[in-house]
Amino acid sequence: CVSSFCKLQRLDKAEAVLIDGIRLGVLPNVVTYNTLVAAYCRFVGIDAGYSVVHRMQVAGIMPNVVTYNSLLAGASRQGQASLSLDMFEEMLKLGISLDLWS
Repeated sequence: CVSSFCKLQRLDKAEAVLIDGIRLGVLPNVVTYNTLVAAYCRFVGIDAGYSVVHRMQVAGIMPNVVTYNSLLAGASRQGQASLSLDMFEEMLKLGISLDLWS
């Protein structure tokens, strides 16, 4: 459901589903957060994507290569090459291996 709302650019609805799920005891996982990160990076901007990453870390869920690939794509769309380099360094510090998309 979160993914469907994200594809429709209804991030408000995706967030509502996330919150309702948490209230019902259904905790989001890395896939759920990655879906939100990708959507925010694509439709809102890199800062919004980073905000979701911060929320996932507060929730105890570590970002992975998919998370960072979404952030890298967002930075690329906004022409922020220096931010991309910072993200590569951040990935290495966290022990996240690069993949073909990175």
